[in-house]
Amino acid sequence: MLQSFIVEHYLESAVDVYCGGPDIFKGEVKACADNVLTLENQIACGHPNLKDGVC
Repeated sequence: MLQSFIVEHYLESAVDVYCGGPDIFKGEVKACADNVLTLENQIACGHPNLKDGVC
């Protein structure tokens, strides 16, 4: 359910994802499949697990 919401509302949008502790991913949502979010920013591409993150 969260995966489909992200794809419908945040695909190609810039987001910050907090995964607890010092882990924060920032970037543009490029894909979301199997509870893994693919973010792209100017430096790298990150793949946080949706079960651990809060947008």
